[in-house]
Amino acid sequence: MANRRNLKKLINYATSQLFSECVAVSLYSSKPDEKDVEALLTSIVNLRRNSIDRVSHLEPGKTAKEYFDNLIVAFNSQVEETLDQIYNLN
Repeated sequence: MANRRNLKKLINYATSQLFSECVAVSLYSSKPDEKDVEALLTSIVNLRRNSIDRVSHLEPGKTAKEYFDNLIVAFNSQVEETLDQIYNLN
């Protein structure tokens, strides 16, 4: 990753795409439970907030490369889990 600013932009882009995909699926599929949709949207917002916070504040004791590599892997796995939940709303 070139710098923190680019990483934050990528996180914002990915979470905004997840959010819009969740809204689209909830509107155009067979009426999913509103509580499930709201919980999923809340989890996407929390994913964004937590990921941006982790980019801004490094953990002491780890090298920057190791820290950001772990952060990216964790973020990608959470995005995949969220996508699975979105597509299971039907």
